[in-house]
Amino acid sequence: MKISVAMCTYNGAAYLSEQLESFLRQTRLPDQLIVCDDKSTDETIEIIGEFARSAPFEIKVFVNENNLGPIKNFDKAISLCAGDVIALSDQDDVWHKDKLQIFEQVFSEMPRVGLVFCDANLVDADLVRLGHSNWEQSKLDAKTQKLIRTEAALDYLLKKPLVWGCMAAFRAEFKEIVLPIPDDIPGVYHDYWISWLLSAVSCLEPIPKRLVEYRQHSAQHLGQKIDSKAEPSSSKDNFIKQVESKYNFDDTITALTALSERLELKGGRFESENSIELVNSRLEHFINRRKILARDKKKLLLAAGELFTLRYRRHSSGLKSAAKDLFFG
Repeated sequence: MKISVAMCTYNGAAYLSEQLESFLRQTRLPDQLIVCDDKSTDETIEIIGEFARSAPFEIKVFVNENNLGPIKNFDKAISLCAGDVIALSDQDDVWHKDKLQIFEQVFSEMPRVGLVFCDANLVDADLVRLGHSNWEQSKLDAKTQKLIRTEAALDYLLKKPLVWGCMAAFRAEFKEIVLPIPDDIPGVYHDYWISWLLSAVSCLEPIPKRLVEYRQHSAQHLGQKIDSKAEPSSSKDNFIKQVESKYNFDDTITALTALSERLELKGGRFESENSIELVNSRLEHFINRRKILARDKKKLLLAAGELFTLRYRRHSSGLKSAAKDLFFG
């Protein structure tokens, strides 16, 4: 089994060296490091070049002519990986020395698993731990881990994405269904997209170990944005907050449409029929909810239909969502 690391960089000189050094400390070294730089203007390329001169594994660096943004940059990095397994990496974290070894063991022992992901310590810009882990922050408890290991994973992750790219790796055979990654769906990032598709066509395995120091700082593009004095939040994921705050479901429908089209187009050689049915059911539900909000003349029939088919219960919050659509939307 060969492991490629897909790393995206952009003006990452402040923290990049610590992440690169953590690759060298791996008890199971990567076979290949692919770096796609999004036209950095600081010393990022020089740092990578210096590291590449002595690293004991293959390193390929690609500098984009134009700024692609993080989603398309990861799309490019993944496409260039030659390994059997692709581990995603940000530029500002630090991996624990046994991360790749543990990932490889899971993939070797569980051939049906397409994606694995671990927990991480939340740390500040200086790597000082903030007192709780990423999974604690996101309420990814033992019950949820068990659910994610079942066929219900996609249904759950569509409601609350819980896979972070910098803590995940997936089998390269699934590149054909993952790529290209759409970058025109507000609020949907590359790791959401990858986890949805992999849960649709394979099995997921959460690893209940903290194998990353997940740095939180003001310059990062994504992250938990944690106050070091705050307790773990019980609020839903930002993706769900976005759906409810806009309350027109346009972005949700766009995401589900893209997911349905990808599964219909490329899911043929995978056992994805149940997943397509789920996605299409959820898509139709939110299309009908949008019609009800728009005061469609058939809104009562539409609401009754969604209640009768139990789709309000399965895809939303049951009677509470129905009442909100009909009277408060």
